[in-house]
Amino acid sequence: MKWKTFFNPFTQFSDQKLTQLSIISLMLIYGVCSLFLVKLDGIFHITNADSIREVWIFNSFIIVLAIIILGLLGKLFKSKSRWIDIFHSVCISLFPMSLIVILSNIPIIKNSIEAVQKIQANPSEVATFNSELIILSIFGLISLPLIIYSVILMFNGFKTATNSKKWQSFALFFVVLFLMNMLTQIFEY
Repeated sequence: MKWKTFFNPFTQFSDQKLTQLSIISLMLIYGVCSLFLVKLDGIFHITNADSIREVWIFNSFIIVLAIIILGLLGKLFKSKSRWIDIFHSVCISLFPMSLIVILSNIPIIKNSIEAVQKIQANPSEVATFNSELIILSIFGLISLPLIIYSVILMFNGFKTATNSKKWQSFALFFVVLFLMNMLTQIFEY
């Protein structure tokens, strides 16, 4: 596998192939989120859901919002930016998030997450906290590269869509991405 293809498939594949990858990535994120009752409450953040309906509503809201905001930002940088390229960027960047959803539902990890949540609710239950913390640390060490990969995919897709080369554009992209992720998490509550 070529590293360039791994980190920036947007310059390596045709629009047709990118559309297929986008649809597969969307099916995967909706499928695993529905299966495990997990929803996106930020473009790079997941949380438990109460129903499949809630999963579909939240995921659709987050994905459409990301496409609209990044599409408008792309048009600001270059008026000829195509919406389909932003769509590809957002959808393909969700693939690593699907893997995080799957990993977080491995029984030992899921049990550790639930145990730590119980400890947070009742701090006197610290009996197994050390083993739970070790398991969650390992999960975090695995999840962090996946989140970084997701951000890299979105950035490279956006950069390719806008053909931007200025550092100011990149800085604004990351500020908008951070604010979008933070604000959508606030709306969830």
